[in-house]
Amino acid sequence: MGLAEIRIAKGPANFAFIGLGSCIAFVALDPVADIAGAAHIMLPKSGQPVKQEHLGKFADTAVGELVRLMESHGAKKENITAAYAGGASLAEVDGAAAKFDIGSRNLDAIKAVLDTLKIPVKATDAGGNTGRTLKMATSSGDVTVKTIKLGEAVLCSLRG
Repeated sequence: MGLAEIRIAKGPANFAFIGLGSCIAFVALDPVADIAGAAHIMLPKSGQPVKQEHLGKFADTAVGELVRLMESHGAKKENITAAYAGGASLAEVDGAAAKFDIGSRNLDAIKAVLDTLKIPVKATDAGGNTGRTLKMATSSGDVTVKTIKLGEAVLCSLRG
């Protein structure tokens, strides 16, 4: 998926987020309605208002918009479960890592949004200092994460 992109699918689909650093790959599924969604989140806060085409860029707007789109296609919020990966801290600039640590700020923002929306998170692979690739197959609900150090493994199934 592309940067700041939000996509939904009814029925079988595959989502892939390749080379995540500080960005967050967020995936969600309503297994009853068979509706899934994904967002490639780049930054923590939008500084409202945000144009419709930029809602996927920010944690504080992307998750809400994704849930809204899923519901508009028949999903029910109480059936939605989610997983996410990313939010790594990959660089330090002149000892000022905390100030520029977009990954940690993204993680804090997505946790706050998910708490507000009351969307349960089944699993995460987030933080640290390594890049990741996340994939989701909606037919099985399997969410896999791949890193250079650990290879590829199933993070969870959003269907079970």
